[in-house]
Amino acid sequence: MRALSRSLLLASLALALWLVYAELGPGQDFLGYRAFALNLADYNLSRGMYSPPWLALLMAPLAVLPGRWGYLLLLGLTLAAGVFAARTLGGKPLVVLLSAQMSWVLWWGQIDALTLVALALAVLGHTRRSWPLLAAGLVLAAIKPHVVAVPVIALWWWTPGSRTKSLAAAAGVTALSLAVWGNWPAVLAERLLPFSLSTTYRPWNATLGPIALPLFVPALLVPLERPQRLLALAATAMLVSPYMPYYSTLLLLVFPLPWPLLALAFLGYLPSLIGTTLAWKGVVLLPLGVLAWVYLRAARASWKPEASKTVAARIDAA
Repeated sequence: MRALSRSLLLASLALALWLVYAELGPGQDFLGYRAFALNLADYNLSRGMYSPPWLALLMAPLAVLPGRWGYLLLLGLTLAAGVFAARTLGGKPLVVLLSAQMSWVLWWGQIDALTLVALALAVLGHTRRSWPLLAAGLVLAAIKPHVVAVPVIALWWWTPGSRTKSLAAAAGVTALSLAVWGNWPAVLAERLLPFSLSTTYRPWNATLGPIALPLFVPALLVPLERPQRLLALAATAMLVSPYMPYYSTLLLLVFPLPWPLLALAFLGYLPSLIGTTLAWKGVVLLPLGVLAWVYLRAARASWKPEASKTVAARIDAA
């Protein structure tokens, strides 16, 4: 009964959010993805896109719908992806749906739902030893690799029995895309260079950049359980990424995090009170806080003070 009540609450909240953003959301970014999908025959025409061409195939069913129906369907799929990913990884779906990160994604019609699905499918592929799910995770992760590629690759690597088949399937998709769209990676590389030099995105880009690369050392070497290592790798990758808009940290919110860190899910609602710099770029505290929490927990678990031993235990040890 309790589980049913929670499901009804989530469904009601998702419906309410869908109605609000269906009425008010401009969906401006979706229009760019829609144009990309409608011109999928020529990758060179999609100058504003920084993803592989199979994104156009995924967006095509939404792009051909009349009026705003494609955007409205994207809203529903995004909300469903948030709940699916949070339940798969053990996070709090309510926080995911109400977060400022989700609000931005819904308002503008962003596609960060694909990062959530990529991670969730990779987790299921790892736990179920399913190479098709791992392959799907790899293919979807390539759409926004700066957000989700590192944790998905980690899950792929931790599943040795499925590595070859899943990698072969993902490579097959890539090879087919090269046959259809030509040397699109070279075209994409030409677009990424001016993008990386642009200052337009600085107000909401919270990355630390290459200076954070040493953080991969503890993420890889500190003794951690795999769920904690996965979380550490995801947070570290966001700090290192050349582009980390605050809404992309939605990925971290689907993990089981403590409430002090989850409070940062609502920081983005406060630009009028604390300014856009702190409200948007202050979200860097989320991956930093995640790393601090993970490593402090690991240190506490490994610390066995001598004083805690009984007299008998100390005698036996001697």
